[in-house]
Amino acid sequence: MENEKDVIKHNIVLVEDDSDACAILTTILTEQGYVVDSMPEGRMLLEPTGRLPDLYILDNSIPTIEGIALCKYLKLQPIAKQIPVLIMSADHGIMRKAYLAGAASFLPKPFDSEDLLQQVQALLCKHEPQLLPASGDH
Repeated sequence: MENEKDVIKHNIVLVEDDSDACAILTTILTEQGYVVDSMPEGRMLLEPTGRLPDLYILDNSIPTIEGIALCKYLKLQPIAKQIPVLIMSADHGIMRKAYLAGAASFLPKPFDSEDLLQQVQALLCKHEPQLLPASGDH
């Protein structure tokens, strides 16, 4: 069994205005050991405070600023541009727009929880920080 200190707890910011969908997504992700910070609208990300997440999951149809526009904004921010963004939408026709905005992945709604978890895991593994040897190690 893994030592709890050895387990990396990835932080995910979830922006979803539908409270039922948000609760379901949060449950699915937290049951897998992810730490989820959910919010009902993207405006809260325009002025980031605190620790940056390892992944953003954005619904496209959210109040104030849609997910694609929020993704574009995040990709212009030096501190956030390397963080992968997963955009979700019931409008499958926006997939190309999502990728052009800088999204690393697109999840069509309704989705299967296994598809969600596979995409999240793939994005987090792909964007793991590479550990460099200490200068004294050769």
